[in-house]
Amino acid sequence: MAAGADVWHINRNGETCLTEAALGGHLELVQSLLNVDGVGLDPNHKNGKGQTALFNAAYNGHKEVVLLLLENGADPTIRTKASVTQTLESPSGAALNEETRTIIDNWDVSKVVEIRREKERIRDQKAEEAFRSDLEREQYYLRKKR
Repeated sequence: MAAGADVWHINRNGETCLTEAALGGHLELVQSLLNVDGVGLDPNHKNGKGQTALFNAAYNGHKEVVLLLLENGADPTIRTKASVTQTLESPSGAALNEETRTIIDNWDVSKVVEIRREKERIRDQKAEEAFRSDLEREQYYLRKKR
């Protein structure tokens, strides 16, 4: 990642650095983006077509990226509306090859909840450390409730 790059940016198509890196199969970049600020970018963020980083990696058969995303809380049950066929597709259904499809199909979905809870705990802990006032703390937790 370039020094000073805004890794949190979402472009007009809803793409993040993570969805694009996953699409291209850039394993080391995906790893870095999943660890930004100790919690990383959301692997379940949907672009304008409803596709996640996991969907993008599976679609292009990047099995190492698929596994890394799953290990970092990507939800294989998220479905997207395909723009061409207007049918719903899952990352497994979009997988380029059988090996990638098998990795997704055999993933224990209960791990997603555990991983997301742990990341949320870390995010809250970092926020607590950064609060300068009770008002900031109150605003943070009000935003979380939305």
